[in-house]
Amino acid sequence: MRGLVASLWRERQSAAETRVTESTVQSPCCGPDLDAVMSMEVADAALDDLEEGRIPWQDILGSLADSAPADKPLELRFIYIPTAMYALRRDSQNTPGKQRQRARADGKKRRNEIVALLEARLGERVAVKTVTLDLDDGSIKQPEGSGDPSLFPKVRSNALAG
Repeated sequence: MRGLVASLWRERQSAAETRVTESTVQSPCCGPDLDAVMSMEVADAALDDLEEGRIPWQDILGSLADSAPADKPLELRFIYIPTAMYALRRDSQNTPGKQRQRARADGKKRRNEIVALLEARLGERVAVKTVTLDLDDGSIKQPEGSGDPSLFPKVRSNALAG
């Protein structure tokens, strides 16, 4: 859980660094945007506290959620990649299609168990969006976490991009 919270803070830190850089380039005489600099410093301090174990991850997650803009709540994007469980068995009496169907169902069940654990531990402050990567054809299957299909990648190359 500490790693997930650190990842969310690193994303916030990266966004703040980008805003500082852009504001400095746009107006070199005025200097960087002070709000962006403060956001970057808050992220640096939170990551240091988390790394040193001075503050529990739950409190650091809480401060991250509290500082999130209202129009962009915290979001964890989770891609489930089943590996060996998707392999077709030559000695099976079932057809390859039936084996794939069963593997997808088993994979979705395992993925949903992980998502339930994440949601229980992270609480309502973080929205979890999840998909399963089908290694047979590189497609994305079983998107969950939002009713808007445009929020999910469609092909493998997009699934693994930020």
